[in-house]
Amino acid sequence: MSTRLALVVVAAAVALIACRKTPLGGDDAAAPSEAGRDAGERPWPSDAPPSDACEIHEDCSVVVWDGPQPPDPCCDQRVGYQAMSRAFLAFMADYRKRSCAGATCPPAPLPGAEPACCASIGRCVARRCVTACNDPSAETPKVSVLDGQCRAFRSRPVQTEPCERDAGAIPKEYAGGASSPGFARLTRCCASLRRHAATLEYAAPFEMKEWAASCEGMAAGVSNACAPTKLSELRQRLRGKGIPDCQFP
Repeated sequence: MSTRLALVVVAAAVALIACRKTPLGGDDAAAPSEAGRDAGERPWPSDAPPSDACEIHEDCSVVVWDGPQPPDPCCDQRVGYQAMSRAFLAFMADYRKRSCAGATCPPAPLPGAEPACCASIGRCVARRCVTACNDPSAETPKVSVLDGQCRAFRSRPVQTEPCERDAGAIPKEYAGGASSPGFARLTRCCASLRRHAATLEYAAPFEMKEWAASCEGMAAGVSNACAPTKLSELRQRLRGKGIPDCQFP
């Protein structure tokens, strides 16, 4: 190719680029998807619900080892055993289906030592998802999370009381939820009922377990600023039994 012809070709290419409305790679180029971005560039969704908001125990679940946490919405982070809202987990699962197809994530670290059973059970306390280790009303087996007793405990139904938040319906001793003296008294009674269920000293085991379940459901409600709606019924059942820590004023 002669020098003159080469100069003509170069000039034509320059003119073609100059005539474009936007530069190469500008606004008319396809925007990268979330999956196509580097992990550090993927923004956390602004409309994601709180990860721990709840009203009842059933609103909570426990994520084991790895789960959705900032900063990267497409890749799990190491969280251990962490209680999270089911609504948050459902939102993140849907978000990832829509926005994270093809995203690459680093390999997960090896799991650590398995914790106690209480770490695997989600509870709602003061309208926040926590593990049962942080719920005084939860009497969980003192065994490993892998133990059969723990699996049986997780599968049992939890009684959830209806929530009445009218200030006039909440006795003064129970105002303040999980920080109230009434809550502390109630959780001590729940634990005592579980502890003495097999002794046959105060009532038949099935009765003690039934009372304990009712007590725990009520304590969960009180922790979430609900009125103890079945307190008078529990008092009536326990009256004259002499069960330790279950004397209500």
